Amino acid sequence: MLVAGRAVWFYLGKLAWPADLVFYYPRWELHAAAWGPWLYPAAALGLGAALVGLAARGRRAPLAALLYFCGTLFPVLGFVDVYPFAITYVADHFQYFACLGPLALAAACPLPAALGATGRRAAGAAAAGVLVLLAGLTWRQGRLYQDAATLYSATLEGNPRCWLAHHNLGNLLLEEGRAAEAIGHYEAALRENPRDPDIPFNFGRALLQERRPAEAAAQFEAVLARNPDDAEAHDNLGSALLQLGRTAEAVTQLRSATRLAPDNGVAHYNLGVALQAAGQPAEAQAEFAAAARLGVHP
Repeated sequence: MLVAGRAVWFYLGKLAWPADLVFYYPRWELHAAAWGPWLYPAAALGLGAALVGLAARGRRAPLAALLYFCGTLFPVLGFVDVYPFAITYVADHFQYFACLGPLALAAACPLPAALGATGRRAAGAAAAGVLVLLAGLTWRQGRLYQDAATLYSATLEGNPRCWLAHHNLGNLLLEEGRAAEAIGHYEAALRENPRDPDIPFNFGRALLQERRPAEAAAQFEAVLARNPDDAEAHDNLGSALLQLGRTAEAVTQLRSATRLAPDNGVAHYNLGVALQAAGQPAEAQAEFAAAARLGVHP
């Protein structure tokens, strides 16, 4: 009820004044014991009751618009758990269809007869000006979607604590070989959401690329504490331990990686490197041969 009551007013507000739009809005903190948050659903119910009274007197259009609006939004008002709620309770695209109700109501409102011809022309000119303004805002907003990096950077400007934007931007930077820049975003993502297993894994990969194996190993160990059967985490932990000179431990981790994912050529190759460092050349050659069969070569 707290999510739904606040979300209805949020969407109506953004529809009336589309400013400060963010791809991922900050996730509200909900406290059922406080009286303040209950004002939102109370006001929404009050509006509905008022429109029911208006409909009883023959003016049914406002109630129809509100029912269409809330009914179309119902799946994302909080009564059904959906994945985006892990990040935010509201999103602009949730109301694309729902906004047709209020917009149709506004479009159907006749101009007062008292305006006269001059007033009607002025109203028409004002409406045209609003359309031009909204077209410009739409063009400006659309530029944020030119690529993922631009979108996530813009999201962080409006919502600096958005862990998903930090994580996704970190992944993009890591793919571009900019691990040093990615690390800051992974740290921020981990602060905001320490429970997501993907964040420490990718954070560890970035640390490994930056030759910070001890810190990387700690991140991979955190992943394995949640999921001991994560083959990639074993592989990366083995690589980090090998950089630290802990060869025997590296071999153990890499054997686990190849056991869990026998088709992972990289893990076989890394195990070969570790076995060679451990003074086991025959076993190392067998792992190099397995890696080569899987398409991984030195």
